[in-house]
Amino acid sequence: MLRRVVELRDLGARAHLFDAAGDDLGFCHLPVPVARGDLALVAGATFRVLDVVDDLAPGAAIDMLAVVVRCG
Repeated sequence: MLRRVVELRDLGARAHLFDAAGDDLGFCHLPVPVARGDLALVAGATFRVLDVVDDLAPGAAIDMLAVVVRCG
């Protein structure tokens, strides 16, 4: 039997989401590379990525910060 262990980091990025006013919207996992216009789902709400800050320290608890706007 072949078994492969994959870390979540290998599948995408852990993102901390904020709206344009700076309100904390929570965390989500996004496929990489994350770019403007991508969609994020948090607690049943859909958001569109407006901007990404991805130059955080290596090994940080999150991979990026994203500014988003709610869709719909």
